[in-house]
Amino acid sequence: PVEVPFTAPPKASAVPLAQQGATGPSPDLQTEALVQALALSFDAVTDVKDFVARGGGNNISPQQLASILKAVKLKLNQPLVARELMEIKTKAITCEHAAAAAAASEESTRGDVVRALGPFIVDPENAERVVRPQLSPFQYTLVEPTLRRYNTSP
Repeated sequence: PVEVPFTAPPKASAVPLAQQGATGPSPDLQTEALVQALALSFDAVTDVKDFVARGGGNNISPQQLASILKAVKLKLNQPLVARELMEIKTKAITCEHAAAAAAASEESTRGDVVRALGPFIVDPENAERVVRPQLSPFQYTLVEPTLRRYNTSP
C-alpha cells in the first residue's frame, strides 16, 4: 500500500496557515493527500483503512467522500472503500453523502456503495428525493430496504 502522508505538516509556502489545523493539515488537505495516494495505489482498501485508523476523514463532506471514491483505481473496490470510510469516528452521513458517493462511483457499483453507507445515514427519509435519482430502478430496489430498516421516523 501507498503511505498517506497526511500527518506531516505541509511546506509553509504550499499551504496558507489559515488552512492548517493546530495539529497539522486541515481535513481537506488530508483528504487531498489520500486522493493523490489512491491514484498511485493498487490496494485502496488498505490505504483507506490506514487513513481512518490514523484519524483521517473526520466530519467528511459529500464532496470529499466522492473524490475519494472516484480516485479508487479498481472500481469494484469502491463499495469496500466506502465501508472502510464508515469506520470514521466523527461523522454524520446524510443522503447528500450517499448521492455524491453514488454519482462518483462506477455505474455497476453504485447500489453497493449506497448500501455500505445505508446504516449510517442520519436522514433516510430524504432518500427517495436525494438518492434515488443517482441509482437505477433496480439498484434503488435493492438499497431501499437498507434505508427503510434504519429509518426511525414514523
